[in-house]
Amino acid sequence: MFVAITHESGSDHTPEFAEAAASAWVREVLLAAAEALTCTTVDILRSADLRDEAWARFRGDAAPSERGAAGTRIRSP
Repeated sequence: MFVAITHESGSDHTPEFAEAAASAWVREVLLAAAEALTCTTVDILRSADLRDEAWARFRGDAAPSERGAAGTRIRSP
């Protein structure tokens, strides 16, 4: 999972990044990302089929399903 807190061409070794990282907006974004990861974890723990598919994909044994892809980028409003 990747969460962007600056524009696409921004770097994480800049004053702009440091300012963004300390903002209330980024706190909200990171809490939303943490909640999404938590919900995904619960889904995987509750579903043997999903857990088996996740392990198969991790090992490279299976193609991605129709459920969608990870890596959603969250952008500033």
